[in-house]
Amino acid sequence: MVAVRVVRAPAAERARLAAEAVGLGLGVAAVLLAAGVAATPLLDAFLRLPGPAAALWLAVSIGPITVLGGLLGIAQGRQDFVRLAVILVAWNGARLAGGVAGLAVTGDTAGALAGVAVGVAAAAVAGWQLTGRPR
Repeated sequence: MVAVRVVRAPAAERARLAAEAVGLGLGVAAVLLAAGVAATPLLDAFLRLPGPAAALWLAVSIGPITVLGGLLGIAQGRQDFVRLAVILVAWNGARLAGGVAGLAVTGDTAGALAGVAVGVAAAAVAGWQLTGRPR
């Protein structure tokens, strides 16, 4: 949806639309984070995790993923496919590296998911930089 709005907008409106998309992404991310934290006990039981920490880290990773969706839409709407690809590679590379590093350090599920959350957050910051830091 973000990509369609950005691509159809006049050039003078694109910066405002990008800022709105980031603001909306941050708002939705906050709601999803709060819902995920509240649902941590249910996730822990449903997924049969070794403890609530893993479910909590899973909930924490949802926020940056939501923001990344908006940033990808901005890049696609601008038809800046090189930046779109770079953000996608950074997102998946940081997620993988964070998960492997977390697993290597802690040796458990919670550590792996903590690493994924940190990696995705780093990718969201990088994506924000790559899209021109819309505000």
